[in-house]
Amino acid sequence: MPISTFATSSKRSTPTSAVSIPQRSSATPLPPYSFLLSVHESYVIDSEKEEQLFVSPANGTVLFASAAHGWCFSLRQFAELYAPLLGINKTKLVKYMWGDYILNAKNKTVSTWTPSSSSSPIFVKYVLSTLWKVYKSVFQHNEEMITTILSTIHVTLTPRELKTTDETILVKLIMSRWLPLYKAVLSPSISVI
Repeated sequence: MPISTFATSSKRSTPTSAVSIPQRSSATPLPPYSFLLSVHESYVIDSEKEEQLFVSPANGTVLFASAAHGWCFSLRQFAELYAPLLGINKTKLVKYMWGDYILNAKNKTVSTWTPSSSSSPIFVKYVLSTLWKVYKSVFQHNEEMITTILSTIHVTLTPRELKTTDETILVKLIMSRWLPLYKAVLSPSISVI
C-alpha cells in the first residue's frame, strides 16, 4: 500500500479510508454465546481422526528399537506372532498390547490392569519378557536356552557364530536377524501404500 493511505498519528496508524462493516440491526439480536458455539462446533474432531493425529504404538506410529544391538519392532509384529497362538484377532491384540491391559488366555478376555493384579500387562508379558529371555540366556551363557529360543523364533546361526565369546555380538546377531530394522520400518509404509 502506498504510504499516503495511512494517517500519520502518534497514537496509532490506521487506514484513512475506513472500511464499512455492516451492522446488525437491533431487531435481530444475537443469542448469547452464539460466537463461542460456532467456534466450538468448527473445532469438533471425530475421535477416530483424533487418534490418527497422535503418536502411539497402538496405531503403528511408534517403533521400539535398539541401535546398540541392531533391532527394531512394532506392536504389529508381536501381534502377528501371538495372535494365532492365543486365538485372538490381530487388530484387537495390537489395540490392547499398549496400555494397562491384561489378557486372560483361558477366557480370551481383556481387562484393565491394576497394580494389585497378579498378572503383568500384555506388553510386559508378551513383548518385554520375550526380549528379556533372549538377553538373559545370552548373558548367562545358557546354550540350551539359546538353541530353544533360536528354534522358536526361527533364526539360524552358524556353529561359528554360536561359539562367539562376546555376548554383545551374539545378542546383535540374534536380535538383528529376528527383528531387523528394515521389517519394522518398511511394513507400516507398505501397509499405507
